[in-house]
Amino acid sequence: MKKLPIVGSTKPSPAAAQRELSAKPVRAASGPEFPTRDQAYRAAGVIGGASLLAAGLANAAPPPQPPAPQAQVATSTGESGSVDGQPLTPNRPKFKVWREGGGIGPSEDMWSPADVEAFINWTLAREGTLAIQSNYKLDISGTTVKLDGFDPARNVGYIYTDQMNPPLGAAERAKLDGWVKDGKLAVLFLDIRRAPDPATLQGKVIKFVAAAAKAPPQSTRLPVAPTPPPPAKKGKQ
Repeated sequence: MKKLPIVGSTKPSPAAAQRELSAKPVRAASGPEFPTRDQAYRAAGVIGGASLLAAGLANAAPPPQPPAPQAQVATSTGESGSVDGQPLTPNRPKFKVWREGGGIGPSEDMWSPADVEAFINWTLAREGTLAIQSNYKLDISGTTVKLDGFDPARNVGYIYTDQMNPPLGAAERAKLDGWVKDGKLAVLFLDIRRAPDPATLQGKVIKFVAAAAKAPPQSTRLPVAPTPPPPAKKGKQ
């Protein structure tokens, strides 16, 4: 009686297993978990080279930049005016008004006429591009008239009066008005009855300069009042 093979058995016989191993090639094992020494050296070389390259780029001198364009120097020599032969200061002079009194009588506004005249001189010289001379004395038909500021080359100036500076006499004012009417002079009369105000004074000067530019006075140089000689020294007795 013949033996039948057992159905469903998956276990190969030792001979069959040996034949299968000899027939099929062995698959290559997966790569090692850690790199080999040769791979580590190669990786180190690549990383080191990249680090040196980056360091070289970081420490390399920057490429030369084109020279920056130099500022243009103004070549204009236009004058902005002067006072007593001196160029104008960058800033306009200031004057101060303060209250004084109030003991027996009422307090009143006070200021320094010299400071106000310095303000007007600067403003007139700047606005009109004038060479102002302070305390200028003109001789008008034998009468001496003092102008607080005057440009003798342009015949333009001003007179400033206030409560501390007495105004011109009637005869002096009449002769001065006649010269102005004849076009020989351009004079700004500033009669300040109250406390002077910088904005008001500047506005009057600007208006006066514009009018003098439209109708400039004659360019002839007017006579200057002679300077009185100094007193003679007394000799020793």
